[in-house]
Amino acid sequence: MVEGFDISRQRQDIKEEAYWRACWSTLPVDTLLRRRH
Repeated sequence: MVEGFDISRQRQDIKEEAYWRACWSTLPVDTLLRRRH
């Protein structure tokens, strides 16, 4: 049970990471960095 949960959790993390990377690739990162500093 626990091992299966860990595997599903890892898959979820991978999906979230890919989702955020796709979002960041489309966002104007330069403007965000300038706004922060």
